[in-house]
Amino acid sequence: MALTQPAAKCSPPTAPASGPTPRALFAATHALEKVESFERRRQQLPPKAGAPWTEDEERRLLASFDAGRGLVEIARAHERSQTGVRARLVKYGRLAA
Repeated sequence: MALTQPAAKCSPPTAPASGPTPRALFAATHALEKVESFERRRQQLPPKAGAPWTEDEERRLLASFDAGRGLVEIARAHERSQTGVRARLVKYGRLAA
């Protein structure tokens, strides 16, 4: 009669439920989601949103506004957001803050 030892019970490897690894993975995932969200938002903005205004652009902006054009039309013509156009008009005293 041969004696054999019972097989050792093995459980599959598991990730720790707490500690630095899950927190690091969560932080990395969160950072990537923020980047994706920023990129989606950036794609929805006009091409020149956030870019510096040239002196010529500012002159054309003020002339357009003084001629009675609306914010939507001016923003579209300058490839800027309405918020950006409004901020410039406030800066030059054409609109109240």
